[in-house]
Amino acid sequence: MNRIERLLVYGALLFLALHAAAGDEGPPDGEFGRLRVRDLVLVDGAGREVGFLRVSESGAFLDLANSQGNRAAYLGATGSDGTGLLQLCAADGSGRVEGLCGAKGGTIATLSEEAKIVTLMGAAVDTGAGLVLVCRRDGTRAVELATNPAGGYVQVKDAEGRRALHAAAAKERGGVATTHAADGSETDRLGPR
Repeated sequence: MNRIERLLVYGALLFLALHAAAGDEGPPDGEFGRLRVRDLVLVDGAGREVGFLRVSESGAFLDLANSQGNRAAYLGATGSDGTGLLQLCAADGSGRVEGLCGAKGGTIATLSEEAKIVTLMGAAVDTGAGLVLVCRRDGTRAVELATNPAGGYVQVKDAEGRRALHAAAAKERGGVATTHAADGSETDRLGPR
């Protein structure tokens, strides 16, 4: 940004700040073709900070708060390796949906009030492997679905996390399905041993 552009932007921001400090309702709504800032702070009608958009050498970040001042949403990306993070929060500011992505893949999860994983989906770009989990409220895995370049599996587990049903396929060995009793012992099998 050259000197004249900086002068115009900072002058406009100073005018808006002085206008707001004068006690008016604030400036009238406006329409801009382009606005360039490195740090933008969002305030509510009472002047409380409720969010910011910040850009630095380390990346760009958007952070929003709810009316209680707790985090409501966060979106960030690092400049060095392109890693991204998404977080959507409950009223108390605790994360309920969290996502992470980078050059090698990503995950997204939903969380319970106790911060236990309820659902998770992830994939690795470089290997093609993937994982989907559905868990109970306490974090115990109920259903697992996984893939890798050689095959994959599906598992259904009982309330204590013990395997009840398992089905797998592998490029070299073919497929197999098993059922299991409450003590974990195999009860039936379809496919080779």
